Amino acid sequence: EKKEMEEQVEEDFEPCLKGPPLPVTDRYYCKHFALDVKGRANEDHCVLQHTNRVCVVCLAPTHPLLQEHNVHIEKVEFQIGKLDRTSNAVSGRFKNELFV
Repeated sequence: EKKEMEEQVEEDFEPCLKGPPLPVTDRYYCKHFALDVKGRANEDHCVLQHTNRVCVVCLAPTHPLLQEHNVHIEKVEFQIGKLDRTSNAVSGRFKNELFV
């Protein structure tokens, strides 16, 4: 019976053991896509929802900025009006007050 169980475990994990490990985004995040945001063609966004329900908004692979090969992003601003979002702390159950 133990040998049978070991064989079943090996069979279940075999796909995981072949090839390189999955990226973090594939292991812990569920991907949701918003297409043509604000009515703009191909301005697609991706929302990564972590298993703890925190979401990360990013550009989808089909977004024009990621399609152009010579695009260089120089900086990202986290200052929105008088608020500096870099000082936000993530804490609490379900991170309900999180805005970054």
